[in-house]
Amino acid sequence: MAGMSETQSAPSKVNSEENSSRSYPFAPLMIVLFLALLGWILWGATSHIWAIWAGAIEPNGSAVPAKTSAAGAWGDSFGGFNALVGAIGTSAVAATLYLQYRALEEQKKDQHLSRFEENFFILLELVRSLRSDLVYEQTSQFIATGSMYAKQGKHTSHAAIESAYNEINYWVFKKHEGRPKIKKSMISAQYHNYVHSRFEYCFSPYFRIIYTILNKIREDKILSHNEKYYYSNILRSQLTSFEIGLMAFNATSQYSKDLSDLITEFRFLKYLPQKRRKVLGDIYDKKAYEART
Repeated sequence: MAGMSETQSAPSKVNSEENSSRSYPFAPLMIVLFLALLGWILWGATSHIWAIWAGAIEPNGSAVPAKTSAAGAWGDSFGGFNALVGAIGTSAVAATLYLQYRALEEQKKDQHLSRFEENFFILLELVRSLRSDLVYEQTSQFIATGSMYAKQGKHTSHAAIESAYNEINYWVFKKHEGRPKIKKSMISAQYHNYVHSRFEYCFSPYFRIIYTILNKIREDKILSHNEKYYYSNILRSQLTSFEIGLMAFNATSQYSKDLSDLITEFRFLKYLPQKRRKVLGDIYDKKAYEART
């Protein structure tokens, strides 16, 4: 559980850093508006001085009729300045609307990410619960082979997964003898014979919830490419290599929908030990074993 708390806290840390960088999106605009307002106030407060400088009035405040027309022409020369101020004001309004739109979009994404993350960890907890309910008992035929992986009795949870994987793996290689290549249909048949037909009641819900999690990650329209791989990595970290191997066997079944595509897309076989790749090497695309880009 300690490891789980660390994986849960990581997205929160990322979110807090992103939120801090977006805390003051309006700061540059506010500075510009403040400077424009300050300039306007200073212009109004010093208009008397500017009028004397332009020759429109005497220092004592009396008008100078002969120079009034010149001062008026000088004042008209500021028409371009007024237009510039107007353009800046319009741009400021447009920028404000754009920043508000961005802020709403970021808020929408944060809310979506929060809901997605909450549902994700609920489903992850369900994976653990369904795993603990798994039961598998190897067949008498497999026990009779004397294989070092043959173990009598009922096995549960992780032991059930390992026990089921070892039996299917044995029979696949046994049926493969004398053939140049292991076929997908062969693996599918062995999975059906030894797992689906005997313990479908517990294994099907388990793999179905894993499929649901991966499919939700893939189909999400808001999560970024890196965020999707981040959450798929969390799921991958909770599964042993025997679980990955058995899931790959399950994905060859006609009941698994496009689970094999999800396994390939999220590179779930990348860290599968070489000895467990022997039976799957020709079944899955080489991308399933590659690092993500």
